[in-house]
Amino acid sequence: MAYYGSNAIPDWTNSLLIGTLRGRGLVVANLNEGGLVTNIDATRPSDDVMTLDEGQLIDLSLEGETERIMDVTVAQDGRVYAALYESGDAKRGRIVVLENPAVHNPTSVEGSDLAVSAGFSYGPNPARNELRIRLDEASPSQWTVSVVDIKGRTMYSVEVASSATEVLIPTASLASGVYMLVIKNESSTKTATFSR
Repeated sequence: MAYYGSNAIPDWTNSLLIGTLRGRGLVVANLNEGGLVTNIDATRPSDDVMTLDEGQLIDLSLEGETERIMDVTVAQDGRVYAALYESGDAKRGRIVVLENPAVHNPTSVEGSDLAVSAGFSYGPNPARNELRIRLDEASPSQWTVSVVDIKGRTMYSVEVASSATEVLIPTASLASGVYMLVIKNESSTKTATFSR
């Protein structure tokens, strides 16, 4: 368990990040100004049972695997490191890093150099069924929107005409978790993160 006080991932600011040992993912427990968990089930307050929406239970496991989160820590720059352990036939572990590309400036996504900048808006976040992306101004060329998971896999991609400044991305089929938006045209690449 770790306290998240950074503004790097705004939805998690002033939260406890709790690893689950039953392969259920990373729990985001929101805190109020007094330090109490705000998403406690009001019908069971004595049990301290949390109610979690899709943005508060982050699945970090690989497809079809049950991984336990053994430890969670938060770096000073707002990156979150989670130590995962799989206890199947081949016992193995790995470290997952969660970050906001708009803050932490990654240098590549599947080999493409990124120039992180403003220029678009998107929402809602978390995106349950669809995510609307709106460019601040028309692109000088055809543009592409890709949704990339935390393992670097492209989960969805669409090409958009240069005259269009808005596109809807279907998100209902995505697993709960954090994703990167990659918006590219022939001269620039822009990124942001969203959760499902």
